[in-house]
Amino acid sequence: RGHPDQHTRETETRETWAQCVCARTRARERACARMRVSRTRYKQTRTSSIALGAPSARAGSACGRRFTGSRFVGARAGGGRASSLDASRSESRSPPSSLSSRSSADPALDLPESHLFFVEHPHVLTLGKSGHEEHVVASPERLNELGVSYYPINRGGDITYHGPGQLVGYPILDLEQFFTDIGKYMRCLEEAIIRTCGEYGVEAERIEGLTGVWVDADKGMGARKIAALGVKCSRWVTMHGFAFNLNTDLDFFDLIVPCGIGDRGVTSLAWECGRSIDEAEVQAHMLRHLTDIFGWKLVRVD
Repeated sequence: RGHPDQHTRETETRETWAQCVCARTRARERACARMRVSRTRYKQTRTSSIALGAPSARAGSACGRRFTGSRFVGARAGGGRASSLDASRSESRSPPSSLSSRSSADPALDLPESHLFFVEHPHVLTLGKSGHEEHVVASPERLNELGVSYYPINRGGDITYHGPGQLVGYPILDLEQFFTDIGKYMRCLEEAIIRTCGEYGVEAERIEGLTGVWVDADKGMGARKIAALGVKCSRWVTMHGFAFNLNTDLDFFDLIVPCGIGDRGVTSLAWECGRSIDEAEVQAHMLRHLTDIFGWKLVRVD
């Protein structure tokens, strides 16, 4: 046996530790109780579950929650070109006065704003966190010669190319205001691109097990990818997005194994239509279809 004073100190230590555990437990219970109250009040600021339009056979369900105060703003990013957009509050239901500004007196009712960026990047390769460096087939010297940058980034997916003539969209959304399903979110982005391709008489589809939008999807190795998707979601807030080939120089895809898929090709809307594409017109179509699918109300800001 140890010294009696040592036994006393060990007993006091155990008692102090037990008191700390009890205190942390009580604090956690109080926090959970406050969270349940805040969560209830948070839900009361939403509209009821609605259908965002009749989905096609390819689209799957397009139902979800819509918050009347979603806001979309574009800004310049990464040295590329970006458009500026703002989504006004829905006129179908006036939002609570406490939600009319970000400086609400009650922070529990303050919801995050959402944003949408349309960007055209300079020549760049980006490698997703699940990608493989060997899918960059060009040497660093060749990339430097062509003026192509290369960056590993934190989105999902493999290697892809961004450059002039490509419409890149970055929705930054709080999915808890819409639906908490990342797979459904990606299918919604794909659906907007599929519908936009249809505006030009190009039949685009999905391929089961392969993310993105494809032309001649039923032709096996003859299928061609017209749009790639790669997203990241943290606490249901989305980052990154989609890359839609419009007037893209497809030769740059020879520098990589696009998306890590070596047995299928890539294409662009210009290639499929046999003519140059008005990129502003495509952007307008994408905005309209995204609005229909997600229930956004968009206005352009200067």
